[in-house]
Amino acid sequence: MNRWLILVLLLMVVFGGGFAVATLIHRKTQKAAITQTAPITFRPGGIMMAFQADYHSSDGQELWYSCYEHVSQSDAERSLQEQIDTSYRGEPAGHLTKVGIADRTATLDVDGKKVGERVVLDSAVIYWTEGARYHSIVAPSVEYALLFEKSRAWEWEGCWKLPPREKPSDCRTLPNKSLNRSGGTDLRIICDPS
Repeated sequence: MNRWLILVLLLMVVFGGGFAVATLIHRKTQKAAITQTAPITFRPGGIMMAFQADYHSSDGQELWYSCYEHVSQSDAERSLQEQIDTSYRGEPAGHLTKVGIADRTATLDVDGKKVGERVVLDSAVIYWTEGARYHSIVAPSVEYALLFEKSRAWEWEGCWKLPPREKPSDCRTLPNKSLNRSGGTDLRIICDPS
């Protein structure tokens, strides 16, 4: 009886050791397979909505790209700053918090001359200007936004030409008689063309 007990214990130890070795080998193989996956690529999705084109990554993520051509570089830079200033994120408790800037750099031409500015927000949005052109990328994460920007898959897209902005001095604010969703009155801005 003792002999059988020792034999069963020995078989359990050998089986357990073999199982442990097989598990470790399998985990190493899985890690190697994960790190050696194909690079992520992007393709147009075919939808144009609110002057933004959709794209899909090879692993199924959705991204949006847009480009607007302003009448001047200063107009494009003003749009960039307005986007940064008005970028908020909704919190679960129902309040809004300001979106942070993850990176801010100059946009350079091929000669190294500054032609604009590039801003990466921690909300997975990249804005940049190149002269009078204003670009934006919206992605599910900062990592995807940066991968999409680097891929230059959006490069073939054209830019929407925007009409000149009205001068602020030509505009006035008037109360709008209709009620907004919160029950208050909205303000509307009226600009007189000159």
